[in-house]
Amino acid sequence: MSSDNLYQDPGPIRDPRKDLITTTALLKRHFGYTDPKVLGAGAFGSVVRFKNPKKEEEVAIKLLYLNNTSEGEKKIWIRLRHQNIVPLRRCTVFRPLNVVCYEMQVCPYDLVSAVRKAEYLDSPESLRQLKRWLHQVLCGLDFLHNRQLCHLDVKPDNVLISRRANRAMLGDFTFLNRTTSQIGRDEIGLPIMYRPPEASSVLKNDQSIDGRYFDLWTFGVMSMELLTNFHMVRSFSCRLLDIEARQASMRRALQEDTFTDKMKKALPAVELTPDDIQMALNFIHSFLRYDPSARTTADVGMQHTFLGKGDFVSSGVDALWQRPSKFSKNCLFTFSFTKYTR
Repeated sequence: MSSDNLYQDPGPIRDPRKDLITTTALLKRHFGYTDPKVLGAGAFGSVVRFKNPKKEEEVAIKLLYLNNTSEGEKKIWIRLRHQNIVPLRRCTVFRPLNVVCYEMQVCPYDLVSAVRKAEYLDSPESLRQLKRWLHQVLCGLDFLHNRQLCHLDVKPDNVLISRRANRAMLGDFTFLNRTTSQIGRDEIGLPIMYRPPEASSVLKNDQSIDGRYFDLWTFGVMSMELLTNFHMVRSFSCRLLDIEARQASMRRALQEDTFTDKMKKALPAVELTPDDIQMALNFIHSFLRYDPSARTTADVGMQHTFLGKGDFVSSGVDALWQRPSKFSKNCLFTFSFTKYTR
């Protein structure tokens, strides 16, 4: 059951339902786990929660066929150690079943469900809590990016929250990759709605990309969603819209009046000030730049005034989000943030 077996020929796939039952039984037998509960299942595999009586804790185990596991999961994830990265505790391979099991700690909820909980919505401190979580996600991204790694699937569903809600951690490393690798269309996990403007042309022409720029854009989209409760994928059928229509929907949500209304509804117990709203918009816009190299990096974003950790403020708003909708891709229009800039 060595992790070395991960790199061998996976062989044929058998009956997924039967293999799930067999694998669960083997995990119970070998590690003494009890009370399995399937948390999720699909074409990718299954995630099962167990109780570990020896340590009086719960563990979550992701079960995959060997040919469904990615290079990032099986070779890189095991070496990542950071407080804002979900750690891989153990990797077990059941060769006769061609199944690999990734063991993780159990987190009670992800960022999507965290911002829907009654105690969050009813708390006047919810904005402060969200700022902490966003800062922690940036810490995790900065850790990856400094190691020439990119996540390529940054979204609220893939940010897990610790039991006491004091720590946010990046999870799901299915698409984890090296920024120096050739990254193809099928190696990006993001729904089309979350992908940056350059994605379609880059992937269509099979060009190399720096996945860190993808992560920064999608972090900006995620921040917009969490601060406004405007969830892109659930708002409309993104596959039926072209890129201009999708950007127009985001553009409307990012107009100050609309954004203010949505932010107040997303944070009903918070007494929002004009400064809160202006800095939230500035924070989001710093990542949503048409030019990939102009996007605020994770380490700089961590110092943004909005997060309360520094005094960085972005210089303006990209033309992509300005009205009218027709714009020059290379032209930037700027807000006046004189009040806040150094």
